Amino acid sequence: KISLRQKRRSLQAKLNSLVNRPAGKPIGKIQSIRMDSISESRQNLTKLVTKNRPFLKMLRAQIRQSGEMIRLARKNFLPDFSLGIAYTQRNRLRNGMPGVDYVSAMVSVNLPVYFPKKQSKKLEETRLQKRSVEESYQNALNNIDFQIENTLALMEKNKRRLALLKTGIIPQASQSLNAALMGYQVGKVDFLTLLNNQRTLFSYEIQYDQVLADFEKNLAELEAIVGKKLF
Repeated sequence: KISLRQKRRSLQAKLNSLVNRPAGKPIGKIQSIRMDSISESRQNLTKLVTKNRPFLKMLRAQIRQSGEMIRLARKNFLPDFSLGIAYTQRNRLRNGMPGVDYVSAMVSVNLPVYFPKKQSKKLEETRLQKRSVEESYQNALNNIDFQIENTLALMEKNKRRLALLKTGIIPQASQSLNAALMGYQVGKVDFLTLLNNQRTLFSYEIQYDQVLADFEKNLAELEAIVGKKLF
């Protein structure tokens, strides 16, 4: 009993330090852990990922930017046309006749020295850049999709373990303890057998809480992957 009290005080001090409270402050009664559940479908989880993850938003913005750069690079293939109009006024001729004024139009085409080799290289570089970002985006989606599927599988496994412990193993252990207690009261069961049954029940109850904690951690990991609170 003295050892248990010492362990309780140590755990209490450790928990208080984690939440920045005085080490000796009483924690009070700890509430039971409740298993949360998610209502989002598997398909909707993927949609939430594409909507909420900042990294994916950044990649989509880069893809759009690369597309705009390709559009501008294609425009560089077009030559620059310049139009000009000149008006010339003539003075009177020596014979006294008036000079004829005239208007002239000019068209000039400006071609780069290395046209179109330079433009082709720039366009190809821009296309490669866009393709690289698109591949990064798809790889990120594939990786996140794997993380979602793996986390859901872990949650399902822990959910089945919880159901087995809650509806099968723990009730059976509780019945065994009650039977051992009744046997001990009438002298048919020794104290060591009773104690072993009590320990077995405690062990399964602790195992249930551990699996439940794992389930909640899986859920928290899923929320981090999706980028949104799910319950």
